[in-house]
Amino acid sequence: MLLSNTMKGAEMFSCSGCSNKWGGLAQAHCAGCHNLFSGVTAFDRHRSKGKCLDPATMTNTEGEKVLELRTNGAADVWAFPTDVDFNERFGRS
Repeated sequence: MLLSNTMKGAEMFSCSGCSNKWGGLAQAHCAGCHNLFSGVTAFDRHRSKGKCLDPATMTNTEGEKVLELRTNGAADVWAFPTDVDFNERFGRS
């Protein structure tokens, strides 16, 4: 279940099943495994046949990691290594 709170003028969301908190609608939280993703595409990539895959162990056909763990200042977020928009959205360089 997602809960919405207004904090300092920004919309913040949290999950009643874990301690994750995030802002904005670009990120996606999984109510099954309680991981937070940089967007719907990264979220969809971690789902297979209705089950969650461990983002830390997901690899492509060349054996490279598909997602990497980053921080958005409030929580850890799984993102594609090539997600340059992540840095722009959260003011990282």
